[in-house]
Amino acid sequence: MKKSFYFLFVFFVLITTTSCSKTMKLEWQFKTHAEVQSSPKIVADIAYFGSNDYFFYSVHTKQRKELWKFETDGKVISTPFIDSDRVYFGSQDGYLYALDLESGKKIWRFKTGSGVYSEPVIYDNVIYFGSDDGCLYALDCKTGFEKWRFQTGDWVVSTPALSENVLYFGSLDKHLYAVDRRTGKQLWKYAVDGGIYTSPIVDSDVVYFGSIDHYFYALDIPSRYKIWKFKAEDDIISSPVMSKGIIYFGSNDDNLYALEEETGKLTWKFKANGAIQTKAILGANNLIYFTSLDGTMYEVDILKGLEKKIFKAGGQIYTSPTIASGVVYFGSDDNNLYGIKN
Repeated sequence: MKKSFYFLFVFFVLITTTSCSKTMKLEWQFKTHAEVQSSPKIVADIAYFGSNDYFFYSVHTKQRKELWKFETDGKVISTPFIDSDRVYFGSQDGYLYALDLESGKKIWRFKTGSGVYSEPVIYDNVIYFGSDDGCLYALDCKTGFEKWRFQTGDWVVSTPALSENVLYFGSLDKHLYAVDRRTGKQLWKYAVDGGIYTSPIVDSDVVYFGSIDHYFYALDIPSRYKIWKFKAEDDIISSPVMSKGIIYFGSNDDNLYALEEETGKLTWKFKANGAIQTKAILGANNLIYFTSLDGTMYEVDILKGLEKKIFKAGGQIYTSPTIASGVVYFGSDDNNLYGIKN
């Protein structure tokens, strides 16, 4: 009898907890022909993103219509980079593409030795990105001509961070690299015990990054001395975001962590119902938004680490959210790009 009462009590608590979750409002959705695992960028009410159906899309979020789409020969998982009148993105066909932002016409493409997951980034008219062939590339963003390439020992999924003409990025070969952005020459590398999927952040001569060895690191740049490291309960694939002395990142242990920047001390952690593999984004009113493989977009109060609202998609979510005009955008494995609002 006691056992039966216990199971009924647990069932009641689960149902009550689920029903009490407040839900964010669906503003609109756009359906592609395969999973959307490319994190969107929004410019002037237009969403730019890729799909596993091999297409890259331009969709007007107010008019709710497709403006153009561009076909590649592979899945488009890379997050795009938008600069002036062009959009740049990678495809699993091994190319980095540069398209005209308005028309979707190809300006140039550059062939690497494998698929391109890495989000490209531009500094001083040079575009930097990684490839699964193990290289970090530097191209002239106007012409697509190669300036240099730097070879690591495994995939480069990490997007490089720039500080004082030095690029910092990780490789699945278990190293964080520091490379001169002008020459592509290695300045130093730092070994850890697992591959580095995360894109590092640099602040005040300290570089922060996570690894699939379950640790998150704070590394002093001048000395390469480890200031602190924090152990999660599983792989860290989610890239960090920082605000007001707090670092936020997710883990495959289903937690979003909030750590003190200076000490690595845990401020709070929030438990989702699935792995958190993507970068969170900070919104207004002390809120942070992030996605999980449980198919949920979460809105959490950063002061207390408490859930405010959620939105449940129809599939797993491998994309990082972005915010434009108060609307949160993200893609899902149910083939949709969503726009939601609280």
